[in-house]
Amino acid sequence: MSPYQDDLPGYDEAAPPAYCNDDIEVGAGGEKYKLDVKKPLPSDDFEESFRVEQPTWKDWPFAVVFQVVLVLFMGLLVFTTHDVVVEVANVNREQARLICLVFATGVACTYGGIVVLRKWPAAFFNVGCLLNVAAASLLAVGALSNDNLWAGVMFSVLALVSILGYLSVRRRIPLSSLLLKQVIDVAQNNPVTWKISAAGTLVSAVFSLATVLVVYGTMVKWGLDETGQLKNKTMFVATGIFVLFAGFYIAEVLKNVLHSTVAGVYGSWYYLSHADRCPQNAGLAAFRRSVTYSFGSICFGSLIVSVIQTLSNVAGLAKQWAAQEGGLAGYIGFYIIEIFASIMEAMVRWLNEKAYSLVSLYGLDFLHAARGAFALVEQRGLSALINDCLINTALGLYSLLVAYACGLVSAVFLFTVQPAWAQNTDGVVDVNVEVVMTVLFASAFGFFVASVATSVVHSGAVTFFIMLAKDPEVYKATHPDEFAQVLAAYPDVERKLQVDGF
Repeated sequence: MSPYQDDLPGYDEAAPPAYCNDDIEVGAGGEKYKLDVKKPLPSDDFEESFRVEQPTWKDWPFAVVFQVVLVLFMGLLVFTTHDVVVEVANVNREQARLICLVFATGVACTYGGIVVLRKWPAAFFNVGCLLNVAAASLLAVGALSNDNLWAGVMFSVLALVSILGYLSVRRRIPLSSLLLKQVIDVAQNNPVTWKISAAGTLVSAVFSLATVLVVYGTMVKWGLDETGQLKNKTMFVATGIFVLFAGFYIAEVLKNVLHSTVAGVYGSWYYLSHADRCPQNAGLAAFRRSVTYSFGSICFGSLIVSVIQTLSNVAGLAKQWAAQEGGLAGYIGFYIIEIFASIMEAMVRWLNEKAYSLVSLYGLDFLHAARGAFALVEQRGLSALINDCLINTALGLYSLLVAYACGLVSAVFLFTVQPAWAQNTDGVVDVNVEVVMTVLFASAFGFFVASVATSVVHSGAVTFFIMLAKDPEVYKATHPDEFAQVLAAYPDVERKLQVDGF
């Protein structure tokens, strides 16, 4: 038994520990910021446990903005694809087999990995890192053996970066494994989390298909003609930017609704799993709150990220154009904009994820929740702990591994079956445009499926951290064994959580 358990208070189910409703100090002047939320109460109903007095539609103008973007996107989908849907759907037998094979590979690897993740979290981290090194190395060897120098160099660099990354994070694996096991245990005891994952994967897959169709329809309608000239440059550029923005925005909203739904499940577990009554409908109730009263707040935060994403991608395209035109000043300028936008996106996304957990549980507006989340993390000193946790990195690496698997399967299929549509003028399949695009699309599909499916784990970890920052005494009282294990794996956490005052 850990020596840290000696000071842990007992837990009385009839009298749950008091939840922190104190003001949070922010700023150098020590000014107060009131989070102003009610403590969760034991109940069978989520709405009763996380009661919102006189609920109102938060940030509703941004919900209207999202609806307008969605209607325009659907209209563009119908307008640009009504002549090409039949052409896209007219696949031959080899293409159908390849699609089924890539789909099966992506789903099997994703959910097979979740099984491994649930049973052996430490092995998940280690094997995931090593397999990414192996996959990148195999792709590098394959590209170099086919005389594709640039692809070989790219994958070789990726393999080297993976090796250096693994060597630098090995010491953090014990803590991350412990926390990941805690998050997975909650998911095991709440099967609704996996149902949410499956539903999110399905909806996101349908939207991704719609996005591909819009892009294809835009290329056919206003893209290059037989002479290599744009049919309508103004419409092509304007539509392209809108599709880029709308694709980011809608995908971001879908992902954040999923995140907020999962946050309801993990918030209920954190506060009430040891109480005499715990919400039985946390997933459905949190989803209902996310798509009604809190939907505007989700659209608000998603809009900020999407605008930054669009700016970053447009700057990247403009950078390439400047390079082709020989404009060094333009290239440097757009490159700086791209880097700045990427940094801003990472910072805003980091804050948004924590804010959405508060939005889901307490029905706050976005700005109030974002400020509260930032104040909580900064005041509780959890930033270093979050940075030392590899859960998000591990899930990202695993998604990359699934992408490798799908890309590798598609490449093996093409070079083994030798379909006519992938052959060059000599009647053989080599590293040509059709093959490269097919492998890239297969890899993108694998990465997408894995990212959405494992997002419930990431959302659970984010919610766990923000609740730990807000009310660490609850976890200390209700999960003394797990809390002691965290202290044993990472003793400095005691100072970071400021538990001495509890």
